[in-house]
Amino acid sequence: EFIRKHFFSDFKPDAEPDFDPKSRLQEKAQEILKITPRYELISKEEFDSTSQRFKVGIFFASELIVAAIGASKKEAQIAAAREALKIKNW
Repeated sequence: EFIRKHFFSDFKPDAEPDFDPKSRLQEKAQEILKITPRYELISKEEFDSTSQRFKVGIFFASELIVAAIGASKKEAQIAAAREALKIKNW
């Protein structure tokens, strides 16, 4: 009990161990819509030499599904994929 309480308190047995929102979105979009999501850089802001922010959109064909912001393109893509999964209820 002590070990489970102190070392595994955040462990959720129902959680998927390596959930990857981008992969899940691609799988679902291809399975359900027969389309591959397209990630497009919408904007990039530079605040100084070390700080930037990227806005990435996910498109199904020509339709913008969602856009998200992150400190890197990859971070923005992951955030957008996570949000798209919620929007599509996948």
